[in-house]
Amino acid sequence: MTSFTMLSLDNLSKSYGGRKILDGVSWSMADDGRVGLVGLNGAGKSTLLKMIAEVLPLDSGRITRPQRTRVGYLAQDAPEMGGRSVLRETLSAL
Repeated sequence: MTSFTMLSLDNLSKSYGGRKILDGVSWSMADDGRVGLVGLNGAGKSTLLKMIAEVLPLDSGRITRPQRTRVGYLAQDAPEMGGRSVLRETLSAL
């Protein structure tokens, strides 16, 4: 079976004030791929995910995904979920 690119990041950059969080990030993922995103606190993991989910604007670069691709984002500091578990809340977004 042939896989297609589900997500492509091309030369992404993001700064807060004078501090560069992401600088020239390029990466792509096949539609059958799985990814784990790990790093130190403040390394830019949440910033990258927010940019992919279009919650934060890019300073520069481009994010490409097929039209059929949907991105969901559940903030790590999510407001009250009405007594629902994180799993149930996440699944409700789908």
